[in-house]
Amino acid sequence: QRVFGVIPNFYMVYDWNAPAMSSKQKYHLFARASFDPVIFVGTGIVAGIQQAENTFPTYGQGMQGYGKRYGTSFATNEIANLFGGAVYPALFHQDPRYFYKGSGTVKSRLWYAIYESVLCRSDNGKQQFNYSGFLGSLTAGAIANSYYPARDRGISLTFFGTLEGIGYTAFGNIMEEFVVKRFTTHSKDKAPALQ
Repeated sequence: QRVFGVIPNFYMVYDWNAPAMSSKQKYHLFARASFDPVIFVGTGIVAGIQQAENTFPTYGQGMQGYGKRYGTSFATNEIANLFGGAVYPALFHQDPRYFYKGSGTVKSRLWYAIYESVLCRSDNGKQQFNYSGFLGSLTAGAIANSYYPARDRGISLTFFGTLEGIGYTAFGNIMEEFVVKRFTTHSKDKAPALQ
């Protein structure tokens, strides 16, 4: 399923009763989402914005600076996706997908989207703290400390990045709950969104 038929929206589930994924399926989903051509284009746009704003000035400008920004952005995102979307979900038996609520009051759906940024569904169907997502972000930040410029490293930056990621996830969930479904192909569900 893709937004506007182009942008991958693979971590969305529109069937509330969808079965749990096997470990193999979690790794397959990671690979499918991570190496989709749109991801490479998106990373290029991010690197271009960083270049224009001179983020990580020690990388310099020109193609060499752009290449470094592209490489670090791609690596950090893919490491986070690997650990947060496959390794830890397989280890902790958690589902890395967002389950669309699509029914109830606007307030209940809003709160659901927000708390799902720190909670997730376990493979047995129960809600629990999202160890996978939290540890995935921390792991990516810790590994990134080995290749980011010295001034952009450190424990505080790693934790700040993790908290920032939770905020982005909450915003993304809200968009999924109220906006994205209507633009997503193959988005059949058993609880249509409120009109």
